[in-house]
Amino acid sequence: MSAPANAWEAADQAYQAHHFNCPHCISAGISRSQERCPDGQTLWTRYLNAGDPPHFTWLRQRQRKPT
Repeated sequence: MSAPANAWEAADQAYQAHHFNCPHCISAGISRSQERCPDGQTLWTRYLNAGDPPHFTWLRQRQRKPT
């Protein structure tokens, strides 16, 4: 795996590495009624706060349009 290029990519890599090895976080990804483990919740929150994925160019373009 290459070094992360930005905060979103770093958060994504950290959460994915944890998620696929944690039965609690796997369950939480499948069923919204399940909770993540404490470490997984911390990583998930960091992921959500890292901003939009850089490959979502359509989202950035939509956000720039004046309303």
